Amino acid sequence: MIEDQEWPKRCGHTDGTRVVDRDEALARIAAACDARDEGADVVIVARTDARATEGLDEALWRANAFAEIGADVIFVEAPRSTEELARIGQEVAGVKMANMVASGATPAVPTERLQRMGFKLAAYPLTLISAAAGAMQTALADLRNGQEPAGAVGFDDLQALAGFPAYKEQATRYTQPIVTAARRGVATLTAHRSSAAARHSSTHGRSNVASLGRWVVGAMVTLVGLFALYLASRADDPVMYGTGIFFFVASVLFNFLLIRQAFDKGGHA
Repeated sequence: MIEDQEWPKRCGHTDGTRVVDRDEALARIAAACDARDEGADVVIVARTDARATEGLDEALWRANAFAEIGADVIFVEAPRSTEELARIGQEVAGVKMANMVASGATPAVPTERLQRMGFKLAAYPLTLISAAAGAMQTALADLRNGQEPAGAVGFDDLQALAGFPAYKEQATRYTQPIVTAARRGVATLTAHRSSAAARHSSTHGRSNVASLGRWVVGAMVTLVGLFALYLASRADDPVMYGTGIFFFVASVLFNFLLIRQAFDKGGHA
C-alpha cells in the first residue's frame, strides 16, 4: 500500500491528515509500479487521503492518475457518504477497494451493495479488534460482579486455536526410541573416527619418512648445484660454463619445489 500522506502517517478517519503534492504522489506510485514490473512479487495498492484535505474531486483525480500509472488496486480513503462511495465506484478506473472502518467517517455499507457500486474489495480493519475489546470489557464487568465471563472460549478450544495439538504431534518425532537410535549412530560415528585416526597416524608416519628422504635428495642436489656453479666460474669453454649454470638453476628450482610441497602438506595436516 503506497499512500500520498505526509509523514507521520495518520489514520484517515482521524484529524490532522496531510497529503503531499500531486507530483510527489504520482512519483511514489510510479516507483512502486516500476519495482513490481522489474520482478518484485507484490500487488500495488495506491491510496489517496486527499478527500480529507483537498476534497473529493482531487481524490478522484489522483485515484485515476494512479490507475493510469499502473497500480493494481485503487483506494480512496474516508469518503463521507454513500453518494461519495457511489461516485468513487463509478468514476475511478481499475480495481477499487472500500475501507469499512467501524464507526468511522465512511458509512457502513453491506458488501453486496458495495459490489453493485463497483468495488472489488472491502477491508474491515477494526472489526475484530473492536469485537475483542467489547468482549474484554464485558468479561471484566462479569468478574467484578463475581461471575464467570459468559461466552468465553474453553481452555481446550483455546489450545486448539493456538495450534497446540499440531505442536504436540511434531514433538513425537523426538521421542525416546529416536533419541536412542541417534545415540547408537553417535557411537558408530565415534568408532569410525577412531579407526580413521589410527589410519591417519600410520599414514602420517610413512609420510614423515618419505619427507626426510626428499630433504636428503634436496641437500645432495644443492651440493651438485653449488659444485656446478664453481666449475662454471672457472671454465673457459662456453659450453662448460652454460652446463654449470644450467645445473645450478635446476638445483635451485628443485629445492623450491620441495619447500613448496612441504608447506602444502603442512596446510592439510
